[in-house]
Amino acid sequence: MFKRLVSGMMAVALFLSFSVTALAMDNKAAGQVTDSKGNPLVEVKLNVNNPEEVERVFKEYRVHEQQAEDIRRMIDQYNKDATEDLTISLYVPNPKARDSQRYYTGFKNKRYYESLIKTGQHSKEKRVKNVNNLEDYLDSVVTSTVTMAVDSALNVVSGGAWSIVSLFVNLPNDGVGYTRVEHMATMYEEKWTKYTYYIENGEEYLGSTVEKTTYFFENIVKNPNLSGSYRQADTPEKTVTVKSWDIPDEKAYYHWPNGGYREKIVGFNYGDAYFDSVHG
Repeated sequence: MFKRLVSGMMAVALFLSFSVTALAMDNKAAGQVTDSKGNPLVEVKLNVNNPEEVERVFKEYRVHEQQAEDIRRMIDQYNKDATEDLTISLYVPNPKARDSQRYYTGFKNKRYYESLIKTGQHSKEKRVKNVNNLEDYLDSVVTSTVTMAVDSALNVVSGGAWSIVSLFVNLPNDGVGYTRVEHMATMYEEKWTKYTYYIENGEEYLGSTVEKTTYFFENIVKNPNLSGSYRQADTPEKTVTVKSWDIPDEKAYYHWPNGGYREKIVGFNYGDAYFDSVHG
């Protein structure tokens, strides 16, 4: 009897220990996405190949129409073959959460609500440069710039500059002997878009939309005198963040009456090629 009692107590202790540990692990989940005040957000991965399922998610998670329309536009562009690949994850408050977990108190002591979209894309291959003399080209650099739209005004910021010789690492043995080659590239991008809503008389109004993105280019050399393509080194990853990323509630406070403030990343120049940012 005593052994069974001790065994039972140990089992209860182990269960409690496991439960507490599991709870702690859940509360400290790696990479937990939150709003600007630390409220946890629920991740929902969207099936871009099933529009009906996407619409069901919009209803279930109370996705605002402006945000839903942005997602529809992205999926439409993908279906029009504008990009090779597209992934979309939605981060929203639990639709069953209390208002205290859905909203936060922010700028000017007003209430706000946030949700985010994480999108990834793999662009189509584009020509960076037609090269007539490969040996000279190896001594040059290729640069990228990022085009941003801030309150309807376009702004171009510097991205990266890379030496060609550091990127062209996988040329055929006799490749330099040929003068004319094509430098091609594919862009990979992961973008976060943050939607902040201002709460007025119980209604949620879009106040600001801000973005940050991480991107890199995969480099390829094609030689008309040789068959096939030659994969080169990728450029290092670069991250670009709009200025208002950390103050979305302040922008929302001032701009909700006129439809909201939008600060977004539009696209990327890389050599002679231009790549659209996802839902730019």
